[in-house]
Amino acid sequence: MARVLYISTSQPGCNPRLRKSADAMSGAGHRVHVLYLYKSAWATEADADIFESARWTHQLVGGSPTHNRWRYFISRLVRKAAEMLGHRKRAFCRGYSEFLRHGTAFKPTLIVGHNPGALGPIVTLGDRLGVPSVFDAEDYHRGEFPEHSKEAKETALLEEELLPKVTAMTAASPLIAEAYRSQFHPKDIVTINNAFPLKYIAPEPTPINTTSQLRVVWFSQVIGSDRGLIEFISGLSREQRKTTLLTLIGNCTSEMKVFIEDQRLAHGLQVRIVSPMPEEELMIFIRQHDIGLALEKSDTLNRDLCRTNKLYTYPLCGLWTIASNTLAQTEFLKEHSDAGSLINLDDPDSIEKVISWADSNREELLQRRREALSLAKEKLNWELESLRLQECLGALVNS
Repeated sequence: MARVLYISTSQPGCNPRLRKSADAMSGAGHRVHVLYLYKSAWATEADADIFESARWTHQLVGGSPTHNRWRYFISRLVRKAAEMLGHRKRAFCRGYSEFLRHGTAFKPTLIVGHNPGALGPIVTLGDRLGVPSVFDAEDYHRGEFPEHSKEAKETALLEEELLPKVTAMTAASPLIAEAYRSQFHPKDIVTINNAFPLKYIAPEPTPINTTSQLRVVWFSQVIGSDRGLIEFISGLSREQRKTTLLTLIGNCTSEMKVFIEDQRLAHGLQVRIVSPMPEEELMIFIRQHDIGLALEKSDTLNRDLCRTNKLYTYPLCGLWTIASNTLAQTEFLKEHSDAGSLINLDDPDSIEKVISWADSNREELLQRRREALSLAKEKLNWELESLRLQECLGALVNS
């Protein structure tokens, strides 16, 4: 039995990938401990539900606005000072020293890091304790920011300093793995897709009432103007805005609230905004819809390379997917053509056309939803991805 330490600068409540990985390794019989930093109040509420059933232990480091506020204040001050002094590892990680202290106390035999800020602690601990370290690239992190920006430059410098020192890497999409492999070619980067467990699998979709509204859903932590929603809504015809019920799940920004209200008043847009909810509740809620939206924009390189977890959520919930034509999503739908269809967010006609087809061909849409569900059962599920993860991390434990 290995002692697997996870380090994340985010919370389990807003990092499903971390939770699934910790669940997989604890389910394989290893002792798993998660160290994490405070991110947001809503994630803290989600954490409480997660921890009730978690088979791994966990510890918040660095305090929070409601728990050990003095430590939270000091850690933020230290991080800011490190940024000013050019200490990159500490500047990226508010809980750097505490991660080292608590991580050492756990006596891990394997260390796994999530998010760029975890790179400093996992490399330092790996060297100090003489154990393998793994970095999971959920995104192409230097590509999350505009090219040539300060954030992109600093992230690239952090990666160039520390990624060559980790024992292995995993990545959340084939294109992210390829991008990192081209820069750090000696690394064996294993793709672990952002799928979800079969415990969430939906019942077989039932016949649709052709006189009812077409039910379309989108979800994320934040409903913002940079998520492709404005382009999608603008691409709907005037009639489609009345006959399509669009459900948006997340915390809505003020800018988006204004846009949505304008569309409601001027064009009769049928839309409802729903607050974020726990994972299991979210999966059940999504099943109530016909189509799921995966609307990534290619405004940063990461968005072009990443496979959003929506691509795996919707088939599992028995929905057909409409995805924007980023490189990664185009690749995904070439590989899994039964799962959905592509649109171009810069071409309103492509949006109107696919919604018109879906609304006019309800029986065929139902069949495509059933095919997507079958695909989830056979290929697009966490059970398959977790086996690859356990094999990858297990090989390091036993090496």
